[in-house]
Amino acid sequence: MHHGFGTILDDPPRRFSQRKSRCDEGHLRGLRTIAALEFTKGILVLAAVLGLIALIYRQADLEDFAAKLLTLLHLNPDWRVCKHFVHAVARFDEANLSVVAAVAAVYSLMRFIESYGLWRGRVWAEWFALLSGLAYLPAEVYELLRHATAPKWILLVLNVFIVLYLAQLRVQAGRARRAALALSHGHPVIRDEASQV
Repeated sequence: MHHGFGTILDDPPRRFSQRKSRCDEGHLRGLRTIAALEFTKGILVLAAVLGLIALIYRQADLEDFAAKLLTLLHLNPDWRVCKHFVHAVARFDEANLSVVAAVAAVYSLMRFIESYGLWRGRVWAEWFALLSGLAYLPAEVYELLRHATAPKWILLVLNVFIVLYLAQLRVQAGRARRAALALSHGHPVIRDEASQV
């Protein structure tokens, strides 16, 4: 039945359910892209720790390695944070390596669990990714204000995009849930005809 600017849907037609499944496929593609990024983060952290362990056991010059790593990442070695990083790496030994390895393992495990949940389209993983992305934003903005570099800009823009995308998905899911609830209670749902085209 047509009413002015919208259509009253007492029983959603099949076309609407197909449209919803197409949206879900696009939604899943976006989540799987984020899942791949999170999985990559976990792999990179594990690889970095395993590389550090290998360097320690080969008794390599860790201070020289840290300086080369900063150069590779285009980070200024004169920054206070970078100096602390080089100093901390130079003091690494087997005793404190176990702490770093444990922290890296927990971080990687969290990234792997998050990526699994996002790949499977789980709501809890969307919330986890949204909240962890929000948690990183202040530090990323602070670092960018201290010294702007291309990698920092890329990380910030990517993180903001992911946070906004996940927030949009959660808002859409809330609207869909309210619409389904209204239908289950026998209330008609008015949809704009333009959104069905």
